Amino acid sequence: MGFLDHWRNQPNDTQGDLFQQEGSGVIDASEPNRSLVNRRLHGEIKQRGGQNRTHAAVNRLANEHMTGETTEDLYQGLGLKQGDRSKLPTAAKEALMTGDIAAYHQIMEDDAQGHHPIVNSARQGYQKASRLFPWNKQ
Repeated sequence: MGFLDHWRNQPNDTQGDLFQQEGSGVIDASEPNRSLVNRRLHGEIKQRGGQNRTHAAVNRLANEHMTGETTEDLYQGLGLKQGDRSKLPTAAKEALMTGDIAAYHQIMEDDAQGHHPIVNSARQGYQKASRLFPWNKQ
């Protein structure tokens, strides 16, 4: 099953901001970006019973798996204020966005609820996505 079959089988309210007019095809006015992806992930974590420590653990996992660096080492090494993703190099932003998408989908697939299941699912998602980036290949 490809994306089209998957999308067509979703309830209309989960298909996003889409509409179809005769002859115009599907139009999606929203564009994924790093901030929206991160907010969607953390919004889902909150809805699934995540706590402040859950959000912190997921952010730590994102940095460690997607950049191969601890949060402290990453930001200190770049001379940046810790936690400000907006100042990171584009490649790091892309990696973190990719990881957040993978973590979100893994949490959804596992139907993770609560701190430990959410963190474990997020870890799996980040591990899968991390292999895409050359600095994580060994």
